[in-house]
Amino acid sequence: MSANGQECNTTASDVMRYFAAYPYMADMTLDVIIKFPLLVVHEMVEIEGLKRFGIQLDRDSILNDPVRVEEAHYQAAILEMNMAYSLRDCNHVKMRLGVIRTWLLDDRIDNGYKALYAELYARVISMLDELAGPT
Repeated sequence: MSANGQECNTTASDVMRYFAAYPYMADMTLDVIIKFPLLVVHEMVEIEGLKRFGIQLDRDSILNDPVRVEEAHYQAAILEMNMAYSLRDCNHVKMRLGVIRTWLLDDRIDNGYKALYAELYARVISMLDELAGPT
């Protein structure tokens, strides 16, 4: 990750605490995430962002600071997609495009972040076009 400008001091213990605390992870368990290296990167960057913001990895702290939690998630998503593009991982980009679309429809997400996710969605479509090459 440091090759992509991201220092990470997140530990396995941090990851376990985060997954135990974060209430919206029902569809994304550690068993699922561990199968996709770029999702592992995403979660580690997100956790690192929360720690940088001074947010404790417990349920109350996460629920009480939704803006900074969303900022950490957004930054992690950008790095994840940039890495997927750099690795030319078209399958990962396709898989995550649908997930990013769900963020646009999620009522828990602030409209300002929905606009940022809409921009990310458009960039990811462009990434897919570039990865697919000439038609």
